[in-house]
Amino acid sequence: MSTERLTEIARIRREQPRAMAQAAARRSRPSGLLGPSGRVMVIAADHPARGALRAGADPLAMADRGDLLDRLVEALSRPGVTGVLGTADIIEDLLLLGALENKVEVGSMNRGALAGAAYEP
Repeated sequence: MSTERLTEIARIRREQPRAMAQAAARRSRPSGLLGPSGRVMVIAADHPARGALRAGADPLAMADRGDLLDRLVEALSRPGVTGVLGTADIIEDLLLLGALENKVEVGSMNRGALAGAAYEP
């Protein structure tokens, strides 16, 4: 994602705080939780909030917000993907990007503790 697009998202958040609620209100919602195949496939996108940034051999694969949003937009466009599980900030950015049309959104708040913590499941 371009720096300009990320800057625009930050500007909208700062200057138009109701924009996310407006985007949520006008988006198309799916008729149910199941996709056309009768299955559910939800992309988990709450890892950065837990400090879990590794993907494969790259320890910081999910540290770049623009790259993460690009990958999420791409994943949500794939056939069979029915929604996303994410923190409020991720869901709001995806709403602003128009990536949640006809998708299920599931909010998450620290579902498994901080990565590497002694109490992490």
